[in-house]
Amino acid sequence: MTDLYYNAKFFVGGSFADAVLVEDGRFVFVGGQAETFARHTGGAIVDLHGAMVVPGFNDSHMHLYGMAFVMERLALQDVTSVGMLQEKLRAYLHSPAYNGDFIAGRGFNQDFFDVKAFPTKADLDQVSKDIPIIVTRVCGHIAIANTAALLRSNIDESTLIDGGEIDFHTGLLTEKALGCLFTSDLGTTKDEVRRLLIKGMDYANRYGVTTLQTDDLMHAFPADFEKMIEVYRELDEQGLLTVRIRAQSNLPTLELLKKYIAKGYPNKVYSDRLKMGPLKILTDGTLGARTAAMSAPYKDDPATKGLLTYTDEELYDLVKTAHLANMSVAMHAIGDRALTQVLDAYERVLNEYPRKDHRHTIIHCQITTKAILERMARLGVYAAVQPVFIDVDMNVVKARVGNKLAMTSYAWKTMQDLGINVAIGTDAPVEDVNPFENIRTAVYRSNQSGRVYNRREKMSVADAILAYTKYSARQTRDENELGEIKVGHYADFAVLNRNVFKHLKNDAYPKRAMMTFLGGKRVY
Repeated sequence: MTDLYYNAKFFVGGSFADAVLVEDGRFVFVGGQAETFARHTGGAIVDLHGAMVVPGFNDSHMHLYGMAFVMERLALQDVTSVGMLQEKLRAYLHSPAYNGDFIAGRGFNQDFFDVKAFPTKADLDQVSKDIPIIVTRVCGHIAIANTAALLRSNIDESTLIDGGEIDFHTGLLTEKALGCLFTSDLGTTKDEVRRLLIKGMDYANRYGVTTLQTDDLMHAFPADFEKMIEVYRELDEQGLLTVRIRAQSNLPTLELLKKYIAKGYPNKVYSDRLKMGPLKILTDGTLGARTAAMSAPYKDDPATKGLLTYTDEELYDLVKTAHLANMSVAMHAIGDRALTQVLDAYERVLNEYPRKDHRHTIIHCQITTKAILERMARLGVYAAVQPVFIDVDMNVVKARVGNKLAMTSYAWKTMQDLGINVAIGTDAPVEDVNPFENIRTAVYRSNQSGRVYNRREKMSVADAILAYTKYSARQTRDENELGEIKVGHYADFAVLNRNVFKHLKNDAYPKRAMMTFLGGKRVY
């Protein structure tokens, strides 16, 4: 049977269609309303009442398990002082949500505090010295632990970790040091992970999201990445995946990567809904935490240049091993020093082992110079960016890196003009998986208060939607089946209650999708 959808504006790149036909999960006709009706031979006829229809959104980098996990933990996004943080922790301690064991909260941003400094171990000890308390910054790259949490984690003044830092006196941990906390080793069950993944997919569907390039492999089961793959496979086999999963495989050591390759996982396709994607590598921290690796000291903290999590040789070995296994590599890099290190590794490997269509990617790609972007273009390196980050970062970027570098950073339009494949994502749970605020920020480069940051680098609405759909699909070699309302492509689409080409400013943009379809089946 063939289903007909009509009376809508279907975004097809540079223009719009009036109606589509869907059969066996794919678009079989896209065009004018009269011609579409003439070709319809049976099946449902759906009037969309003048709605805007776009391809299903494809989040180019996020954490599905982490997003759902955080949804059920103590949220700290609204905290504006250490005192308010302490109040929230005390209230949680006496609430039904407290599990009687420890408290873990996430989402604070010290740049929004009245006194712009990180909370400390002593601050958390004032809430409780006996109950372990851990609060994680919104970026997920810094945490503060109280005395009880440090003791339970067997962390003392002599504890050292490569690729991370521990300040025992303040309780502050950065990057790989977060893996030393006892919460990283808490046991969980496949059933619990399954429940959270379903919850997260349902939440994403509300916003018209149909594909997630998700970094989950080492989060729920740090000692066994195959368990997470098993959970996804079971959900797929049972028909419970309501998004297409493209797994970004975060394998932080050469040993784990070689095991992954030996088991035959690279580029493995289980179904149209489940596919193994690139090797994911984390090379530095974040701008807000001042752990992003910079080539010069931070302007507002000259004592630090941030942190690289790998040596040049360690990174080269990981990239080479993945590259020779015909994998693509997607590396988190925010600071200009980290971006340079990543490009050095990519260029060295590509010179030694040329591969035209490698699709190696830099995730975030924030603090850049024109020379860095030109080098990315020359090497054919993709960019997976999060425009919504500037909602917060515009308040600190000049103070962190100086005006000159700030004005060549978050340079999405320049990337596109240079021919770099730019794909949009959210890095959820760092930001909400909602694509509409992301698109609004890409187009207007303004925050909710109306403050604007370097408007020269704004995207057009069409380019932002294409970056969220067509160009995001390219990142995982899905461009022949996903990302467009086009004959032969899977019928993944979102029905919106407003024309996003006219109503994107502030409260006028859509809050969620009206309907979401995956393979022609309604999932929201």
